[in-house]
Amino acid sequence: MAIQKTLLFIGNLLLGFILTPSFCCAEKLVLKVGVQDTNGSPVILGEGSDLANPPGIGIDILFLVAQDLDIVLEISRRPNTRVHYEFSKGVFDASGFYSYKKEREKEGVFPRNKKGELDKSKSVSRQSYYFYAPNNTSISWNGQQLIGAKLVGANSGYSVVTNLKNMGLDVNEVKTIKQNLMMLAAGHTQAYAAQDAALDPIIASYHQWSHLIKIGPAIKTKEYYFMFSHSFYNKNKKMANIIWDKISEVRSSVDAKYRAMKLRPKLE
Repeated sequence: MAIQKTLLFIGNLLLGFILTPSFCCAEKLVLKVGVQDTNGSPVILGEGSDLANPPGIGIDILFLVAQDLDIVLEISRRPNTRVHYEFSKGVFDASGFYSYKKEREKEGVFPRNKKGELDKSKSVSRQSYYFYAPNNTSISWNGQQLIGAKLVGANSGYSVVTNLKNMGLDVNEVKTIKQNLMMLAAGHTQAYAAQDAALDPIIASYHQWSHLIKIGPAIKTKEYYFMFSHSFYNKNKKMANIIWDKISEVRSSVDAKYRAMKLRPKLE
C-alpha cells in the first residue's frame, strides 16, 4: 500500500509538471526589427509606418525565416536616420537592410565567416548605385570623376552619400525617391545617385521620368545585410547565426517570387 501511494504521488507530480505551461511550452523569441519608412525597392516597398502589400523582398525574407524558426517579428518603420539612432541605442534587436560601412559596426553586428570576413552569402540583397540624369545631359562619369555636375541628389542616410562627398561633390539629401526626382526635374540638382533596382522600374513605368538615363559604370555595388544589435548578438549568438543561415536558404525563392510579380512601383 505504501508503494502504491508513493507511485501515485510521483505520477501526480510528473503530471503537474507536464500540465504547467511554463514547463512545457517555451516562450517564442520576439525579435524587434527597425526598418526605413521610405521606398527602398525592391528590398522595402511603400512609404509610411505601415508595411506595404507586398512589403518587399527583404521583409518577405524575414517573414519566411520567422515562420521557419517560429519567431515572432515586431517590425517598426521609422525615418532612416531615426532607425540608425534607435538601433545603435538597442531599441531594436535587429535592423536592415544595410551595406557595410566601418562606422555601422558601432550600431550592430554584420554576418561574418570563420575567417572573420564579411559573409556575402548571408546577405539579403545585392544592389548597385548609378548616376541618373536627363537624356540631354552633358554629364559624364568615368568611374572616378563625375564631370559636368557639382550638386548631386541622394536619399538621406544612404551609404552612397559618403562616396559622393569623398569625390568632392556637394550632396543634396532628401528623404524619398520622388523628392529627389522633383529636385532633378527642377534643376536644383544635376544628377541623382540611386540604386538601379529602385529607379529603373520607375523610369520604365512612368512616362514622366522616361527621359532619365543611367550613366555607367556603377558608382558601387554592395551587398545588403540584416544586422543584429550588439546586446542581442552577445546574448543570442547561436540564434543570430541560425537566422543568417536561414536568410541564405530562402533568399533565392523570394527573389524568384518577386520577379514573377512584375510589380509596377509606386511613386509617392
